[in-house]
Amino acid sequence: MKRADALNAIYSTELTIAQSRENTLTGLHRANIALRSTLSRPTTLVLVAGAAGVFGFWLQRRHATSEASADVSAIKPPSSAGVVLALVVKYGMQLWPVIMQKFQATQEQGLEHAEPDLAKDDPLYQA
Repeated sequence: MKRADALNAIYSTELTIAQSRENTLTGLHRANIALRSTLSRPTTLVLVAGAAGVFGFWLQRRHATSEASADVSAIKPPSSAGVVLALVVKYGMQLWPVIMQKFQATQEQGLEHAEPDLAKDDPLYQA
């Protein structure tokens, strides 16, 4: 009987590990979906672009003071602020139509929800 108990314990431990792995993968999938839905909002994209701009400006100012004392004839590598700004502009322009469509859909939904409320308060619409 000890052999059967040991096999059952091994089997239950394997099931627990498999369930834990499944829970982890499900959690990562939910986090990925939540991150994508949050980043696809126009306000979040504007906030990220603004933060990238401020960060790029800060990096540029930081490197400008150290490069002022360097030799002018030396070839300068591209600044990290320029690279970050280029990536933000590149991907921002690719996503711009999607952002505008979502913004217009949000505006249309807001108008559809606002019209019935206005109609309730208007005495001309009341029968």
